[in-house]
Amino acid sequence: SALPLGSQERGWAQREAKRELYGVFKRLDVDGDGKLNVNQVADLLRQVASRLPLTRSETQAQVSRLLAAMALDREAMLTWRELR
Repeated sequence: SALPLGSQERGWAQREAKRELYGVFKRLDVDGDGKLNVNQVADLLRQVASRLPLTRSETQAQVSRLLAAMALDREAMLTWRELR
């Protein structure tokens, strides 16, 4: 079993997860407009969820934040700024 991460390691892991997420975001933003539609967001979640070094509750919180950000956008599009 894995040892619990210390605060420094957790910070590093979270930064790495954000870099990974940004990379996936950019790959899915095929038209380069800086926005993902609902289908692209579903792809983003599928590609990233299994690789995040977060607990289940932290992952659920991130997903909830993402969906709330999309709900606030009248176009149902998600930008990197909303995702961060």
